[in-house]
Amino acid sequence: MRESPVRVYWTAFIGLFFDYYDLYLFVYLDRVLAEAFAMSPATRDWSQFVGLAGVGVGALFFGYLADRIGRRRMLIVVFAVYLIGIAGLALSWNTGSLLFFRLMASMALGGEWGISHTYMAVNLDRKRRYLFSALLQFAILGGLLAWAMKTDALPTFGWRGLFALA
Repeated sequence: MRESPVRVYWTAFIGLFFDYYDLYLFVYLDRVLAEAFAMSPATRDWSQFVGLAGVGVGALFFGYLADRIGRRRMLIVVFAVYLIGIAGLALSWNTGSLLFFRLMASMALGGEWGISHTYMAVNLDRKRRYLFSALLQFAILGGLLAWAMKTDALPTFGWRGLFALA
């Protein structure tokens, strides 16, 4: 039995929206984080690499598990991993912890991306699948939110607060 198309869409949309927020926010806060953790240029490069590599590794790892134990279950797991990763970013105490939690959040992002699209494809009929897949691309607005938060809320909430708000 298929799930409600609206529920499937909003589950995928909200997950991707906050994934975009996190992905872009980390890039926008590159200088702020480098200053807060006294990162060398090489360490800054590693922090960006860890984020992108985590997306790929997470897509493979969580996608494999989703095929084995179910997409719905894995979406819940991926959301939990993302929550731990983003909370860890907000609470990072040194560069190592920042990179570790960055990897965790990015792996969740990669897993959520593939699983949510597949989840929609499996649970929606052909006509709705096409429409909702197109509408799902509006989740990139999470990146716009990250830019706005960096621009307008960073002085008030600080970088930790911006991650915690996710």
